[in-house]
Amino acid sequence: MNQDRVAVVVDGHNYSYADLDRASRSVAGALLGAGEDLQEARVAFLIPPGFEYAAVQRGIWRAGGIAVPLAVSHPPPELEYVIRDAGVQFVVGDPA
Repeated sequence: MNQDRVAVVVDGHNYSYADLDRASRSVAGALLGAGEDLQEARVAFLIPPGFEYAAVQRGIWRAGGIAVPLAVSHPPPELEYVIRDAGVQFVVGDPA
């Protein structure tokens, strides 16, 4: 794959596969800490659609986790249900 090719376009800004790779490695590193593999731990993420969404999802996979996307439009009780029902061990969220 050509790392310079456009992977994601958000609001007229192009992000390359290299940008996505770099960002997902950062996410994976934050999730792993000193560990080597999440061993298929479920990781929920509440991120608005866009580049960060793709980077977080790929970072979870890169770290060996199972990504559990949460919808930003869902009310807190529904998010809580999904988190419990899926057996989520970690939650990644957008600061907003």
